[in-house]
Amino acid sequence: MINTKSRKGNIRSARQAYCLLIVLAISVSCGRQGGSEASDLEPDAWSPLRYHEDDTLALGASDAPNLRSWIGYYGIADTGFQIGRFRASGVNLHIDSFETIDRADALESGSFGPILAYSPDSSLALDIWSYNHIVNLTKGQPPVMEGGGPEQQVSLIDLRTGLRRQVLYNGSAQVVETADWLSEDVFVLGMMNINESTGEWSPDILLFSMKDSVCANFRYMSPLVPDEMALPDGDFMTGWLKRKGYKRE
Repeated sequence: MINTKSRKGNIRSARQAYCLLIVLAISVSCGRQGGSEASDLEPDAWSPLRYHEDDTLALGASDAPNLRSWIGYYGIADTGFQIGRFRASGVNLHIDSFETIDRADALESGSFGPILAYSPDSSLALDIWSYNHIVNLTKGQPPVMEGGGPEQQVSLIDLRTGLRRQVLYNGSAQVVETADWLSEDVFVLGMMNINESTGEWSPDILLFSMKDSVCANFRYMSPLVPDEMALPDGDFMTGWLKRKGYKRE
């Protein structure tokens, strides 16, 4: 005689196990879509590896004050100029290492010191200013930045050793206008790409992770036309220096 209660119980258990396998399969699939399949560890919170094509850069209200100042400046004329309208390209550039240039002896405490961007522990600094420039110091007068040219060097200074490494070397078609740190080994740059034939500017946010040796870029969705924008202080960098107590010639 067949035990019908036992048979029904076995069928119910099998169905429950089958449903559990389906749920687990869906969970694993969703987990792979949202993270990295190559590693069991989640990327760090600021890692470029977290971002995919068309993602936007996640920033807290107090993160990257220099970058936010940059956003606010151009947002005066273009109300759509917001971090949420910068979209990730989805292409990560791998950085083997930054080329060592030379020593930056006493730079951090000299005339450029107040305008460098310092890491949270003050062991590193980003310098977008000193290449081809000098700061003229006159007692009783604000510092005056002089010189310049079509090229720009963005460098990373190790304040413990004094060594300086090149992050970017830009010609006349690109200029980094602002720099900020998000963590001890992650920083962001705000950059303008200039189309010299049309005069249009294409803004980028560059996200660098030294730990992962990766850089990601976020491009603003539409170009800017400077001639159609009524901007205070002439340009962002001059206005930023002015707020820091510097003059620019």
